[in-house]
Amino acid sequence: MTSPREGPRVPAVATAGLGLLLAVGCSSPSIDPAPRSAGPPPIEVVSTAGHIGQPIDLDLPVHPSGAFEFDQWPSACQLVDQKAITSVLPGVTETAQESRPAEISIITLMDPDADTGPFTVPEASCGTSAGFDVDGLRLSDGNVVMNFLVEVTAAGTPEYIERNADLPSGEEVQLGDATCVASEHRYDCATDSFAFSVSLDARPYAQYVDGGDSIYRVDGEEVDYSDDVDGFLAMTDEKILLPVVTSAAERLSA
Repeated sequence: MTSPREGPRVPAVATAGLGLLLAVGCSSPSIDPAPRSAGPPPIEVVSTAGHIGQPIDLDLPVHPSGAFEFDQWPSACQLVDQKAITSVLPGVTETAQESRPAEISIITLMDPDADTGPFTVPEASCGTSAGFDVDGLRLSDGNVVMNFLVEVTAAGTPEYIERNADLPSGEEVQLGDATCVASEHRYDCATDSFAFSVSLDARPYAQYVDGGDSIYRVDGEEVDYSDDVDGFLAMTDEKILLPVVTSAAERLSA
């Protein structure tokens, strides 16, 4: 922080024998600002890198309801994996994933004797946290830096998807074979056989480190978001979340 400069001192009077010396307007030497604590290097964001990876297999047996057999739905953790994240955030050195099951029941008027469940989808949602090799930004530090949440909401025949995968209202964008709707820090998407959502909880990192600012190198340009949280969130939606969702959609389309 900058130290205030000392102002002019009060005139001092000194005597030496019969002579009278008057020092007027003398000031102390200027004090240089204290050096700012160096923070970590900028976090790199590469929105144009692209990552398709291994296709996600949707050639699955079908339940009488038209859904894929519920215990064989693709894991939500497959959609946003470490390779997908590091293609956009190459500085990420570690990720951790935690999946959760979901119970799904079938509503049918056609066959009163049909088994309506509930059926268990083993990994219907998955949280993925990303960490960097910086004090305060490692996963072991427990801070939210970049956290993704994926939810698989439907998987099955086109008829099943049409009945069970309504997208929220909003402007639709086409990503691969998926039709998606963007909302605040989230995308909801559906193909003919799969519906999912991806959301991102991202926070400027300076609050977790000693000294420095929240500086990101976005597609080669350094930007300081220390005092611009809205700008930071807009950047993460466009430059991080969108490429990750696009990667997932392309893997479903491959």
